[in-house]
Amino acid sequence: KVFYIELHLFVKIFFVNETLFFVLALGFMQHSFTQHSIFYEPKDRVIGGPPVVRNLNYQIDCLI
Repeated sequence: KVFYIELHLFVKIFFVNETLFFVLALGFMQHSFTQHSIFYEPKDRVIGGPPVVRNLNYQIDCLI
């Protein structure tokens, strides 16, 4: 019975981690899309996100 509870906990934690990873992947995809779209629509760019992404956007703006 203890082993079963441990297994259940492990599955629960694994599922939560998978969901977090999925959400993170979606967020990164969204950030890359907003980064690529600044070439076409600078005014629709999402301001915010991690500082690295903001820095990248700033650098690309300076390059253009």
